[in-house]
Amino acid sequence: MIIKNSVDQALLKELDKAVKVVLIQHGLKSNSNLINSIDYQYNDSIKGFQLYVNNYYEAVSEGRKPKATKVPIGDLINWIKRYNISTGELSINQLAFLIQRSIYIHGVKGKKYDSIVEEVSLEVLSKSLSESLSKQIEEETALQINNKYLING
Repeated sequence: MIIKNSVDQALLKELDKAVKVVLIQHGLKSNSNLINSIDYQYNDSIKGFQLYVNNYYEAVSEGRKPKATKVPIGDLINWIKRYNISTGELSINQLAFLIQRSIYIHGVKGKKYDSIVEEVSLEVLSKSLSESLSKQIEEETALQINNKYLING
């Protein structure tokens, strides 16, 4: 296997950082729950890397089509409370219902993060793989040269 465990941890951290940086550059706040949820892991069973994020990442990235499923009222109420959004003359429930209805009727435009996350991840992985292969080729070449001199020496 080309990727060793010691490299895996450094590479996973580099992937996490690169994805966070590019998402912040594309409008996410650096202290957002979505940014804080980003976690790349290496999965031995599939021999590959997996990105773990909050369950609403896909909704943020892809958006919501009009007349699709409704956003749960409880999630909207929690969001209103978390961000201390002023309800004016309305109750929190009324505001949550209006937001839910608006999203249901008009949808929400997606941020289209998938392609930029994929691109930056591939760049980091390609660079790491290239460096790893170069080092292995260099070590193997040096070993072959040393063996040649020992045999012929």
